[in-house]
Formats: sequence, C-alpha cells, structure tokens
Amino acid sequence: MIPCFSKLPDNLGGIIMLNLIDSTPGDPLELAEQCLTLATAVLKINEAAVKESLQFILHEKMEALFQALDNAEGAV
Repeated sequence: MIPCFSKLPDNLGGIIMLNLIDSTPGDPLELAEQCLTLATAVLKINEAAVKESLQFILHEKMEALFQALDNAEGAV
C-alpha cells in the first residue's frame, strides 16, 4: 500500500501521513475470511520478502481472530 500524504495549512506547518490501514477489530467471520485469503496468498507467492510480509499480517489477523472468538465466548 502506498502511503497517502496530506498538506496541512501553513499555520499548522507541514505534511502528515494519513493512516490507511483499518485497525478496527472485525467480527470473527470477517477475520476468518481475511486469514484464509492471506494463507492462500502465502502459499502461492514465491517472492521471499512478500511472503514474509504476508505471514506477518496473517499472524496479526490470527491473533485478532482468536481474541474476537475469546471475547464472543465470554459474552455468551
């Protein structure tokens, strides 16, 4: 993903980087679909750097999925 820059008014001074990654916790079904998609991509990608990046994202999504499932289990 290419970062997006926004020019601030001169009185605020400078350029800021906008956060383009949605870090809001998703529901378990959405997270499971993301994990499956990332796992499929990891298996099919041959470039080591890309594969490593996808594995890191997959790990983060799996942690979020397990946390969402734990929270849902505790709410029952």
